[in-house]
Amino acid sequence: MAEGETVTATGERPPPPVVPVFTPEDYPLILQLPGTDDLPSTWAEYHRIYDAKHMESLEGLSYVPMVIKPDLFKAWLDTNSQVASEHSTQLFAQELLDARNAKYEARREDERARRLKTYSPDR
Repeated sequence: MAEGETVTATGERPPPPVVPVFTPEDYPLILQLPGTDDLPSTWAEYHRIYDAKHMESLEGLSYVPMVIKPDLFKAWLDTNSQVASEHSTQLFAQELLDARNAKYEARREDERARRLKTYSPDR
C-alpha cells in the first residue's frame, strides 16, 4: 500500500469520489435554478474556477465525473426541497453514481443467476 493511501475497515480501498460536472450546453439552464446566484455567469469562467478548485486536489487520484442534467437536477431539487448549492449538487451526483452502480450490480446478479440456471446439473 502506498504511503498516505487510505483503506476501509474491511481493508478495501474506498470508492473514488464523484465529481459533478456541467456541460457548456446545459450551463445556462443550470443558472436558472434557484440557489445558483453565486455561480459565474459563463461556463468558461465556471470551468476555469472549477479546474483550479477541484483538479489540483484530485491530481493523481481517480474520480468519477458525473454530468449533471438540468431537468433531472431540478426535479431532484424540488423533490428534496433543496436549492442548487455546491452541497446539493454533490449529493445529487453521488445519488446518480449510487443508482448507476446498483443497476450494474443488479445486471451482474441477473446474469450470474441465469448462468447458474443454464448450467444447473438438474437440467
